[in-house]
Amino acid sequence: MKSIPLATLMTAALVCGCASKKPAPPLPPPPTAMQAEELKASLLELDKNAKVGTISAVLAEESMAMIADADVAGLMKGDIFSIVDGSKSVIANGSVVDVIDGKIAIRYEATVRAPMAGDVAVKF
Repeated sequence: MKSIPLATLMTAALVCGCASKKPAPPLPPPPTAMQAEELKASLLELDKNAKVGTISAVLAEESMAMIADADVAGLMKGDIFSIVDGSKSVIANGSVVDVIDGKIAIRYEATVRAPMAGDVAVKF
């Protein structure tokens, strides 16, 4: 039986163990302003009573975001919003914490990525 030199085994282990990994795919971007308006209109066509707005600010350290341009009438603490990106995919969900000066403060949980300014938020 032939023995394989230790250096050969070490080289093989290093080559196999250090193989470069594929980079993660880029995160989906928020919609453009025009895409956001079209998306909000299509969501309201699905349900005229939906609350639809745009993420205007994010405080990532606190998992908080503000939703602007949404009807705040009848909102209650704990109501759930879904946040969608430019490809119309849900990227996070958030619950209403407060309504401040006509804007909705939510605490979110990211499922794909954290919300970004420009993402669309909807509550059906």
